[in-house]
Parts: sequence; C-alpha cells; structure tokens
Amino acid sequence: MEFLRPAKALNDKAIRQSLRQFPMGQAVDELQSPISLESYLDHFYQWIGNSQRVRFSLSGAWVPTLVNGTTEAFFHFYLVHSQKRLIVCKGEYPFHRDCFTSLGRPWSWYQPGGLQEGDFAILSLPFSGNGGRHPQEKEFLQECEDKNIPLLIDLSFLGLGASVDLSFLNQLHCLQSLCFSFSKQFNIGRFRIGLHWTKDPKGPLEILRQWNYHNWFSALVTQHLMENFSFDYLYNTYRDRQLEICQKHNLEPSDSILFGLDQDQFPEFSRDGFINRLCISPQLTEDSQNE
Repeated sequence: MEFLRPAKALNDKAIRQSLRQFPMGQAVDELQSPISLESYLDHFYQWIGNSQRVRFSLSGAWVPTLVNGTTEAFFHFYLVHSQKRLIVCKGEYPFHRDCFTSLGRPWSWYQPGGLQEGDFAILSLPFSGNGGRHPQEKEFLQECEDKNIPLLIDLSFLGLGASVDLSFLNQLHCLQSLCFSFSKQFNIGRFRIGLHWTKDPKGPLEILRQWNYHNWFSALVTQHLMENFSFDYLYNTYRDRQLEICQKHNLEPSDSILFGLDQDQFPEFSRDGFINRLCISPQLTEDSQNE
C-alpha cells in the first residue's frame, strides 16, 4: 500500500458529483453584481456552527475577509512583519520554512523560553505535523501571550476530525490573525479560496476587503458545497476506514482522518524529527475511485 508524504485532500465521490452540478449559469449572473461578504459569512458561520466536533465563535473585534487560500493570508502576515524573525514548531507546514529560506529571511524552530522581541509566530491548529494538537501548544501560546509576540493561527486542517474548542482564541491578545481554507474539506485547492480574520486590519488584505475585490466565483462554489455537505461530513464518512488502515499497518490514527502516525518504522515520512506522518487519503477513497 502506497502512502503519501504531502497532505492530499480526499477525492470523495459525492463531493465530486456535487461540483459537477454547480449552477454555472446562476453563478455567472450573480457575479455581474456586487456580492455581500456578510451574506456569505452567514452561510459559513451556520455551516461550522452545526459541527458536533468543532466550536468556533469569534468576538466582534475580528474583521473578516476572503483570501486566495491560506497562502494569501500567510503572504500578508509575512509582509506586515517583514522586519521580524519567524518562529514555528518542528513539524509545521514546511511552506513557511521554505519561503523564508528562499528569501534569506530569519526563521527558527520554537524553543521553550526562546521567544524574543522582534519575533512573530505561526501555529497550525489542528497541527500540520500530526493532525491534532501540538504537545507544546499551550506553552507556545502562553509564551507568545506573555511576550506579546504577534501570532497567526492556521486552521487549514479544521473539519477533518479533530475535536477542538476554539472559543479561547478570543482571549489571546497576541493573536492577530486567523485563516481557514476549504481545500482539505472539499478537495478544491486549485480553486484558491479561504477566509481570514484579523484584529489589526491594515495592508493588502484590508484594501482588497474595502474594494470587495475577492475570488467570488470560488466563494460561490464553496457556498454550494456548504449547502450540500455538513462540516463533519468527511469525519463521519471516513473515520472507520481510517482506523482500519491504521490498525492494519500498525499506525497511530491521527485526529485528522487523512493521516496515520508513526514513531520509527517509516523514517522517510519524518516531519523534522517531530513525528512520522503518513497521508492515507488514496486508500480512504480507493473504493469510490474504482467505481
């Protein structure tokens, strides 16, 4: 059985069929007039609000906008803090490390007690390295709070099974930005669509929000999908299959259904020495792919 190193979204048959049924003509008509971000967000908050596994509620201090996936939110955060050193945990999404290495900008792995003035930080929650919680998450967040380190939390893996209460985010004064992507939920990474919230609206994303200059076509696609699939759909559909695969190959089931976890038998899947993370998404959907 072949495993994948990158995190690959599930190729779900029902979602694929729903995409084929997307009302293109209706979308073309709607795109001729301004579309309300507030109306779109109502759909999103209702969708995630019905989840049995995730609690997500934000105070009025947060300013939302659409983004071209979490990547655009990352670029914005990099730019706002362009004179600072980036701090991430081992096992984090390697895009950050690769970008900063390519640009010759300073970055470092998180070391408890090592955060300094002039740093900024990014943490995925659920954590990219294991699909669950990072074992140093509380320590990391508390140190960011105590030292007033600007923080972005990446919610890209939200909705893949991890049970998480995010209401505590409203109490984190250091937290400047949140971002969420629909890529892993609906296998639409190439549609480039996500959401960003900030308590400090400025820079490119704020100007785009003021101009309402967003990827509204992809937003309408996700609205269509949210109306047809619950936030917990993937977990409810594939959790049992994930457990079977992990048991067969002596893997620890991740809180996120895409992964099986390992400590020593698959070193080629190491995430910076943090853990070995194996993506099992092709095996999860192999029956539907062979229809």
